[in-house]
Amino acid sequence: MKLRKGFTLVELLIVIVIIGILAAAMMLASGSATDQAEGTAIISDLRNIASASLIWFIENQDTFNAGTMPALADLSTFMSNPERVTVAAGYQLDVNTATGEWWAGFTNPNRLTEGVARRLAGRAQSVGLYSANGAGVFTLADRGTGVWFRAR
Repeated sequence: MKLRKGFTLVELLIVIVIIGILAAAMMLASGSATDQAEGTAIISDLRNIASASLIWFIENQDTFNAGTMPALADLSTFMSNPERVTVAAGYQLDVNTATGEWWAGFTNPNRLTEGVARRLAGRAQSVGLYSANGAGVFTLADRGTGVWFRAR
């Protein structure tokens, strides 16, 4: 009986294929986790804007004029991470003049990818996200127009 030394070509190819399959699975899981993390960060930032706007309103209600609202930069002293929540990053604060409601929005199409939008759409009703058309349900069709959170 002859003893073999080393591996056959078939055994090596099988090991390489198995490693390739595992690496591909990890890449898919990594992308999904990244989208989930980005969506969670956007929701957190919108809540941060909403909280800061309420604090700003309480501190300025004596001098508040119904036709005005603070700029996003005015809220920075009340935010936990003001360097992240900026107009340049895609965040904004808007008012519905008919109802007087304040809305925190995120409209950066570079960060609001299809994967992130899908994650946000899945959490829209439980978190309180709205689409730009005001329908009350965030959908993938609204990806380019942004996602909104009622601030006041």
